[in-house]
Amino acid sequence: MSAGTWEETTYESVIAEAKEELNLEQTSDYDAFLERMIDEAMRSIDSLTMFESATCTIPIIDGIAQLPKDFVRLYGARFSSNGNCEQIPLIERDFINDCGCQAYPVWNRGGYEIAGGNIVFHVTDQPYDEIHIGYLKRRTDEYGRSRMLLTHARACKAYAKYMFCQKMAPMQPSLALIREMKSDAQRYQFVFAQQKAFLKGDAQQKRFQEDKKQISRHFNAWIVRWNKRTP
Repeated sequence: MSAGTWEETTYESVIAEAKEELNLEQTSDYDAFLERMIDEAMRSIDSLTMFESATCTIPIIDGIAQLPKDFVRLYGARFSSNGNCEQIPLIERDFINDCGCQAYPVWNRGGYEIAGGNIVFHVTDQPYDEIHIGYLKRRTDEYGRSRMLLTHARACKAYAKYMFCQKMAPMQPSLALIREMKSDAQRYQFVFAQQKAFLKGDAQQKRFQEDKKQISRHFNAWIVRWNKRTP
């Protein structure tokens, strides 16, 4: 792993760098706009480094459980009532029965759907008052913004500068300045596209390496079990 792969930076640092390169050090009038653009850029970056696993317990009221605000994807769930956990977890029946085997116990009190930030259960008279979920969430800071790694910073800064030039170009007093700012905007847009493509490729490579590790662990475990069975 290269040095600094997981090192984080702040939105404020990226804003300061963008302002310096745009000659805006003496004003804070555009700070809010630059912050919005940086956040917009972060949300457009598809990278595994922006997500993490989490668990939480949420109440079920009238057949509805409100999901946490940082929820992205459901991994699994277990019901409970009065603090006592249901031994059978919530698992998709279609997945369990996919191979034709129905030997596994499956939660069978009707279906559910995820809609409007809630888990909505189709059967409302179930004997549970809360659900413990494992889920994928976006990594955020104390302000609810996506946590930014140093590898994201250059792309986000380029996008902020691109959007700033796009916004300000029509307001310039001469055609020459308008053309110059539009040219700068195209250059920043190109840098952003390059960096975004790099981040996507880097994320895919990391996912491939992680998949190789998972396959290796399962294969080694299979070999160990087989060797134990072999006289």
